[in-house]
Formats: sequence, C-alpha cells, structure tokens
Amino acid sequence: MLALRAQAAPGFAVRFDQNLCVIGDVFDRAATRTFSPTIFSIEHIAADDPVLMARQLVERAWGSYVAFLDIGTDAPSLFCDPSGGFPLRHASGDGLDLFADDIPSWLADAVGIERAVDWQALVHTAVHVPVAAHQSLLAGIRKLLPGQLYRCRGGEPAEMLWAPHLCVSMPHGGRELGETLRDDVTAILGAWCKGPSALALELSGGMDSAIIACASAHLASRPPLIAITYAPPDAAADERTLARLSAAKARATLIEVPADPAELRYSRFAASPLGAEPRIAWLDPIQDEVSERAAQALGTDRVLTGQGGDALFFQFPSATPVADLIHETGLASSWPEALRAAAMRRHCSIWGCLGELIRARRRAPPPRTGLAAYLGAEGQALAAAPVPRHPWEIGADGLPPGKRLQISGIAHCQLFQAPAWPGSPVRRIHPLLSQPLVERALAIPTWRLVDGPIDRTLARRAFARWLPDAVTWRPAKGDASAYYNRAVVENLPYLRSLLLDGLLVARGILDRSALDRLATPDTLIVSRDYGALVLGATLELWARAWS
Repeated sequence: MLALRAQAAPGFAVRFDQNLCVIGDVFDRAATRTFSPTIFSIEHIAADDPVLMARQLVERAWGSYVAFLDIGTDAPSLFCDPSGGFPLRHASGDGLDLFADDIPSWLADAVGIERAVDWQALVHTAVHVPVAAHQSLLAGIRKLLPGQLYRCRGGEPAEMLWAPHLCVSMPHGGRELGETLRDDVTAILGAWCKGPSALALELSGGMDSAIIACASAHLASRPPLIAITYAPPDAAADERTLARLSAAKARATLIEVPADPAELRYSRFAASPLGAEPRIAWLDPIQDEVSERAAQALGTDRVLTGQGGDALFFQFPSATPVADLIHETGLASSWPEALRAAAMRRHCSIWGCLGELIRARRRAPPPRTGLAAYLGAEGQALAAAPVPRHPWEIGADGLPPGKRLQISGIAHCQLFQAPAWPGSPVRRIHPLLSQPLVERALAIPTWRLVDGPIDRTLARRAFARWLPDAVTWRPAKGDASAYYNRAVVENLPYLRSLLLDGLLVARGILDRSALDRLATPDTLIVSRDYGALVLGATLELWARAWS
C-alpha cells in the first residue's frame, strides 16, 4: 500500500499512535464547542476495531483528514473524513494499492495504472457537472467517498459511517436556532483561524463570505485578515461597494482586483498542470492566481471562502420547504402562509408553487448543462444511459423533498474541495462545509431555514447584527454572466480552434456543426451558452492529456 500527498501541497500534520495514522487537520469537537479549539489527541481513540475507531473520529473530532487504521496488521483500513476536505483517490497496479489526493499521468504510468478516459463518465459530467463530485473520469481510478470506511487492500468499501441523511434526525439544539447557528459558525472559524500569522479570504458582496469575514472578527483572537474581492467592469457583477462594507465590519484589509475580460485567457489552462480530474469548479485563472499570490505574499498557505453557504442555509429558489412543513406538522399547520412566502421567493404564482409541490413527490431528473445541447452522435448515445446518482442522494430518498434538495446541494459542493490545480501551494478552506456545521444545518427543518419571502431567512436573522444591512437583506446575488460572456468572445479564436478540431469532436462526443454555430460573436451576444464553450474546453484539454 502506498499513500501519497502532492509534494508542493500545503503542509498537513501527520500523527501516529500505535495502529492509527491521521493525516491532515483534525480538531477536538468538544473543545471547539467551548470556543477553545485544540488539535484532537488521537491517543484518546480507545479501540482496536477499525469501525469503532472511525466512529470515535466521527463523534469526537472533525476537520479535513484521512485516517489509516490497523496499520500494523495485514488488513489495514482507511477512513475519509465526512467533510470531504481531504479528497482521495484509489487505484491498483502491479500488486500495489495506491491512495493519493491526485494521480497525475506520470504516477499512473510509473505504477502500471491503466491510463484511459472513461468516456461514459466524461459525457455524464458534460451533461450534469455534479457527477464529477463522486465519479472518476478515469478508468481504473476511483474517488473515495467522505464518511466511508474502506479496506486498504483492494480499496473496497467496508461500511458507511457518516452520510447527510443520517444527520437529519439529530437534535438541532434547544436554544434559539439562529443563536445556535451563529455560535457554531464562530466556533468553527476559531479552529480554522488559529495558527497562521495572517489570513486571506475571498470576499464577494454576498452574504456567505461576509459571514466568514464578520464572524471571525468576533473571535477572542484572530490574525490579520486580508480580504480579496474581484471587480469586473460590468455593473451587475461589480460588488466592491458591498465588499467594502463587509471588510469594514470585519476589520479586514480589502484588496480590490479589477477584472478585464480581455485579460482572462483560457489558454492558460493548457499550460497549467492537469491532474486526475478536470478543473470544473475553478474556471477563472485570473481569480485563482490573484488569491494564491495574495496568500503567498502574506506568508500563509490557506485561503478561506464562503463556498457551501447556499446549500447550508438553503438559498434554493424552491417551494419544497412547504412540502417539508406539511410532512412534519400536517395540514393543520400554517402551510398556506408558507406557500404565499414561497411564491414571493420564487417570483411566481401560488399555483406555480402548488405545481412544484405536486412534482416534488417524484424524483426529478438532474438538470442538464448548456453543453448537453451540443453533443454529437456518440455523445448522445452515451448520455442516454442513466446518470449515476451521488450515494448521499440515494441515501436521502426517504426524506421530504426540501431536505433531499439540500442534501443534493451539499453533495455537489464536494466539487469545491478539489484544488484549483494539482500541486497548488495554497489550499482553499471552506469553513461552511465543516462537518459540525453541515450536521447542524441538516438537523434544522428546511421550513425553519427559510420561513419568509426571502431565502436563507434563518441565517440572515442570525447574523444581522454582525453584517452590514445592505448585505444581510440583499434580495439577489450579483450576476457576472455578461463579464464571462465577453471573456469568451475575447477567447473565441482559441476556443474555436481547440474545440472544432479537437478530440471530443473527432470521437463524436461533441457536434462540430453545432459548436461552429454557437462559437461566433453574433450568437454569443444573444445566447447564454458561453458556459458550454468553457466547460467543453476544460473537458477537451483534460481528455487530450489522458489520451
């Protein structure tokens, strides 16, 4: 068995204790709750059975880690922490079981792993991007699931010890829910903010990153915080005014980075390292580089983000919380009032909401990407196969529709846990995806998370006194679509050459004529399918590297 971490990756602690090895950040849960975060002492794991050992980690610790159990025996096991903050893959070759956060092509070749694109998985990702959160796009390489115990020999799953649907029935606290949620976020930040001499944060004008910034200001001690905001020239995307308000509340230094669509070059992806999966969640090379340069200038190897907040606090434009309310309290409840509020959130009629509630009784097919409209003959044939569901979504099948939707969102957020590129010297940390916070949010009924005419109601009220009013009660998110549309037009010569004469067209995965019609300035002026070209280019570059 061989376990590897990329050489240039930020430092992770490695802790040994007899037959247990834990790699990564692992915090003591009880100490975190008392706002005095400490590293969890693995010496306190009192068991010899790997299942019992992993259960104690789930119950008594949290963080971003992988644990190797029974390492002194002939049958060692491996446990991936529930947050997914330490992504791991498994492959077998030449009698070797390889576990690594990334498996570049040179390593695959060196240990005799089959180097082949799984075209079925690639097409499923082209049609429904969240497939990549749990499916490897390479034959012979498997993504390991957070919260799952595996046998190291063969990498076979042994037992699911944590999954989102198991958290729904947890007690959600006897105190006022908003106060509980606010304390939990602050306690988690206390752990992530402890240690480094300075902190970097990607700060938009939205609520989730503002919560990270402003809640950290209420810690007993916090290193200096440098917030980085990205400022496209388009008025709908420029959130500097709101970011300035949040940075002032958080006592943070704000770095404003002007964004020119003419400077965003997708050809940079061709020159950057390509690992075992395509760069799907990080598709703005300028923003990635700016964040990493700022962190390195501060002497820190971590950048905080607000990713995960939409799923955690329930930002979805959906009426399904009304169905959850009826499911839990019956028709005698205040569901008519909740239905009117849902109609206001969704900007539709009450009849439209009732139609959604009726449809929600059945599992809807996954939403399709813009790229799905540009599949070739082979791509359409492969796309006809059922899209594989995330195991967390399957586990949630018995829950009411709002909670199912929330769990799908949390599962899809696993895409953010991948690094911007292999070997990146800076690690993005998403505090809102930390295990204790995910458990807390899942235990709160969706109709308590959103119970008014605006989304994320509970979180807005909980953090209202810490955030600027303009951020707290902002009714909608910023819209950068015009900026990225212009950037794609600036990149059309490169994108046309890459895609129209590329591997995916040659294999029939993508339709050349359809792409040719799309990839013109006149079409993109009126089309919102610019994302199809960027996703197609990302998959094309990655497929070439592995073919």
